[in-house]
Amino acid sequence: MNFKEINKRLQLEFSKKKIKADWTANQNRKRANSVPAYAKLSVLEKEIMFELARCKVNKQPTTELANALKTARTEKLKILKALNLTEADLEPKYSCKKCNDVGFVGSNMCDCYRKRRNEEIVKECGLDINKNATFANFNTAICK
Repeated sequence: MNFKEINKRLQLEFSKKKIKADWTANQNRKRANSVPAYAKLSVLEKEIMFELARCKVNKQPTTELANALKTARTEKLKILKALNLTEADLEPKYSCKKCNDVGFVGSNMCDCYRKRRNEEIVKECGLDINKNATFANFNTAICK
């Protein structure tokens, strides 16, 4: 059993999953931003948010800006809906929320990676992970 090879295969697998999730989200963002009104609303939204932050620091009224921000966001949602997209579609959908499909959280192995690695180790040993291999159904006849 070669743990180095197993880890290499898993790193490639996880890398492909992450790239696919990132690419899909990027394509959706490009599609949304290809609509000129959406792109303008995105810029307007950022400007309003900046202005809101400035007003809060200076303790100025923000009701009008808050309403403008709400309107811009509502219009953006309408455009996304027309494109059959949601705001969630603009962000990568990783299969693991802990590690974002990297396999590690910091320097620690993520549970999803550990699970896949254990599956590969069991497979490498010639066992079927889907069968219930327990001591209760162990055949002692094979040991003689």
